[in-house]
Amino acid sequence: MKSIKIIVVFFLLFSICANAQDNHYNAQQFGARTTLLGGAVVGGLEDNSSMYYNPAALAFAETNNLTVHTNAHSFEYINFKNGLGYDVRSFSLRYIPLPQEVSAIVTSDPQKRLKIGYIILNKTNNSNDFSQRHSYSADLNRDYAGEEYYVGQLDLQNIITERWAGVCASFKFSENLSFGFTPFGSYRSQRYLYNLYSMLSSSPVSTTNELAYQRYYDAMRLNVISLFIKVGFHYRTRNWRYGLTFTTPSIRIWGDARIDRNISFFGLERPDAVYDDRQWYVPGHYRQPANLAIGAINVTNYYRLCYSASFHLPVRDYRMAETEFRDVGFPSSTQSTGMIDFLGFRNKARAVLNFAFGFEYKLSDRIKTHCSVRTDFANQRRRNPISVVNLAAPRLANPSSNLYHISGGISYKRKQSVFTAGLTYSFGRVDKVFQHADFDAPFYPINIWGFPGNTGSLRHHIVTATFGYTYYFDTFGMEKVGPLNRN
Repeated sequence: MKSIKIIVVFFLLFSICANAQDNHYNAQQFGARTTLLGGAVVGGLEDNSSMYYNPAALAFAETNNLTVHTNAHSFEYINFKNGLGYDVRSFSLRYIPLPQEVSAIVTSDPQKRLKIGYIILNKTNNSNDFSQRHSYSADLNRDYAGEEYYVGQLDLQNIITERWAGVCASFKFSENLSFGFTPFGSYRSQRYLYNLYSMLSSSPVSTTNELAYQRYYDAMRLNVISLFIKVGFHYRTRNWRYGLTFTTPSIRIWGDARIDRNISFFGLERPDAVYDDRQWYVPGHYRQPANLAIGAINVTNYYRLCYSASFHLPVRDYRMAETEFRDVGFPSSTQSTGMIDFLGFRNKARAVLNFAFGFEYKLSDRIKTHCSVRTDFANQRRRNPISVVNLAAPRLANPSSNLYHISGGISYKRKQSVFTAGLTYSFGRVDKVFQHADFDAPFYPINIWGFPGNTGSLRHHIVTATFGYTYYFDTFGMEKVGPLNRN
């Protein structure tokens, strides 16, 4: 049996976790300083990141500024073993050259109780292109002498872009209490392809001409525009900052989906059949869950200790596309399915509770160090196995592991600006992942994909370099109350 031939291409911009990005809520942080603090800033920082983490804290910002944040370089190693047979491994390398966040405070008078700002986030930009092929010659058909030629292949693409934009309003009730909210609009675009097929044909030296073919093909194009609101409260004492936020579930404004699906069998023990349908320009859906977060920050002259917890509510099972129920079996005289939901992709998410801890220490008037740890639990940990028995309601095949992030870096202050740089190491693992197929052991004539089991394993190792730059328009205000001098 020939060795497995593997071609794996993962190229991802703007994202720090390819397979995990769409199954995790805490993979991406916004603001370089905030990223190095692990996002543990619900208690409130007096900078632009508060528009995302706790809008109420923006009321205490005392100088106007413009912030640009990017994850400039990221190296990721993913090992998915036994995904299509025995000892199959893969790795990925990604380069991230563009900004993750642009934000600014636009209130003309920094001393006003009401602060207004805007923020634009590149929430997700995920581009996976995965292909594996296994071919060899073996005597798989015991009814005929000699070897047959076998080919098994999987192509999986999942391309997601998601942009958020919001305008924050934050009002200071007193020197201790503030309230704020940020209405966000989001645009999500997803392109998903899953193509699994196997072919068994006679050897060129054989006198017979046997052929078996088995295919499973899903393709979905989804575009959704949604709205949601994050509201927050911020309370502070001399040495403590406290925060509480609530984010509403997303409200769909518009959605469009285009779906193709085909399942085919030829030359197997079961009757030859094709199940096929295509529906374009049908209403599409993607649901973001409600979120509740709390946080506290202990502030002294030399350090900050940051704590936060974030709880995402579950998302009930829903259809991603409002496709028509149809009879999709061919020939219909013998393979009629009746009116089934053949194209209506289904999705759901479990409840997730994440924690983060950050530490910031002042080395001098110009330099501060930052470090953090945070959890990043997946809302879906097991791969959704494909089914050729239950033809209705396909699901996305995205296995993922729980992730843990460790960050560290520094901030350096100049006269009117602060530059921040650091590294984040992320890792995770999950075992007993359900295989896509078992090309090493096809079982002709019943199933030439073999019989997949839960012998797969997934490993994540990610290193991300983070850079950020903040420019302060009010020089006097920065020298007086800038983030590196504030107690």
